[in-house]
Amino acid sequence: MKSLFYGKICPISTGHLKCLKVLKDLGDPYVGCSSKTNLDIALKDLEEICKENNVKFLGQIPNVFMCLEKLVEREDEDITLVCGTDRLIDYQGMVGRFLKYYPKCHVNLFEIPRDEVSSTKIRESIKNNDFNSFRIMYGNKKRSRENFEIFKKYYN
Repeated sequence: MKSLFYGKICPISTGHLKCLKVLKDLGDPYVGCSSKTNLDIALKDLEEICKENNVKFLGQIPNVFMCLEKLVEREDEDITLVCGTDRLIDYQGMVGRFLKYYPKCHVNLFEIPRDEVSSTKIRESIKNNDFNSFRIMYGNKKRSRENFEIFKKYYN
């Protein structure tokens, strides 16, 4: 079975890292990010963290439907789509549409309850020049100071 996480993931948060852990536990993990992820630094972070965690990075893909299509190698493919509570309803609709085109595939949704960390809150900490909050929520601890400065140029 393949497992997939898809989203904007910009900047990567500790919540996203929890999703990666679930992916690995489910088996054969893949991550795709939205084509709206328009910062090179965010893409580099994601690629690096996927590599460190033995998760296959699919790159930028316009939507979750197309991301699911990339994973279909057999007509009866079994895929688990991991998502946060905030995406569950949207993804249910997309999976329904996907299954109309790939009726023999099996796509299960695996919901991860939303915690207090989000990329939106990380972006707010950047706009407020609050490195301490950023450092706590940011998913790439090795480069938190360096990347905070880079993100500030973009978000301010």
